[in-house]
Amino acid sequence: MEDKPVTWDKIFGTNLPNTADFTLWGNIYKTKVDEITGNKIYHIRLKDSKLIFIVKIISDTENEVKVMSKIKNIISFSPPQSGKGKDTIHNLIDKSTFKRVITSKNQTFIYDKGNIVLKTLDKKTKFLTGIKVSQQMNNKMITMDIETRHILKDNDTVLIPYNI
Repeated sequence: MEDKPVTWDKIFGTNLPNTADFTLWGNIYKTKVDEITGNKIYHIRLKDSKLIFIVKIISDTENEVKVMSKIKNIISFSPPQSGKGKDTIHNLIDKSTFKRVITSKNQTFIYDKGNIVLKTLDKKTKFLTGIKVSQQMNNKMITMDIETRHILKDNDTVLIPYNI
C-alpha cells in the first residue's frame, strides 16, 4: 500500500493529522519505554511548527497522544481511564480509518480514509426531571380505550372508532 501525504484538520484551534499512523506526522526525535507499563513512547517534532506530539502506544489499535507547544499541553487523546480520550485504529493496514475521542472536550471524530465522516458532541442535558412521590394512595382513577377500524373512504384509509 502506498503512503499518501498526511493532511491536517483544524480541531480546537490546533492542526491534527488525518491518520493514526504517527510515523507520517513528522520527525521522531526521541524514543523511550515507560518504566511502569512497558509501553513505547515516541516524541515527534513537526517541520516548521512549534508543536510536539508525544505518542504512547497502548496496544496495536490504541494510542495515547499529547499535543504540546513548548511545555504547554494543548490537546490529549488517550485511553478513557485517563479521562482524556483515545485514538482507536479500525484498520491496521490503512491507519487513516480510525476513531479519535477527546473526552475532555466531549467530542468524537470518526475518520474514513483520512476524511472526517462523523463528528459527535456529547452534551449533558436535564430535560427529564424526577416526579414527586405521593405519600397517599389515590384510588380515584379513570382509563379509556378506543378501538378503531381502518375504513377505506375516498381512496384513503380512515380510522373509525367502534368501541369506547
